[in-house]
Amino acid sequence: GTCVRHRAGNLGGGEVKVRRGGERLAQGHAAAGRDVFLVLMSVSSEPALLAASGRALLEFEKDDAARQVLEPAVATDPALSAARLDLAIARFHLQTPEAALAELDQTVAAALKGYYYLLLAPLLYSLGKIQAAIDALNRCIRAAPTMPDLYLHSPAFLLTPMLTHHAPRLL
Repeated sequence: GTCVRHRAGNLGGGEVKVRRGGERLAQGHAAAGRDVFLVLMSVSSEPALLAASGRALLEFEKDDAARQVLEPAVATDPALSAARLDLAIARFHLQTPEAALAELDQTVAAALKGYYYLLLAPLLYSLGKIQAAIDALNRCIRAAPTMPDLYLHSPAFLLTPMLTHHAPRLL
């Protein structure tokens, strides 16, 4: 009983720190917010907390710090598909589309849902694979037709100069 309660208390404390870090980032205190997450990483190896930290850092464009906390999260728990997708985004911003694609290739097959294809489309587009990018968007919608935010992000991607003629069909 004590062990379970202690562990749950630590997890709860970690969630509070994730919120605190996110609040600091939202208030414009980038260094303080980043530091909260990096300290959390040094005291906790809980993959779910690291994944939540990485997500928050990524939302505020702290890609390198996000990469630092997401790498151990997915190394510890490869089934964290959302964290792996976030790590692919960080790699895309920090490295190359190829590095991001290599990360995506490690995504668990069962997790290949709409968000996977929504990320895949701009990666393929950046590599000049226009038709493959369009196909990925179509697979995105087929994989998760009831996820409304996918419909919001897809047209924005299609409004790039080379793809505007495909937007009406998708919409």
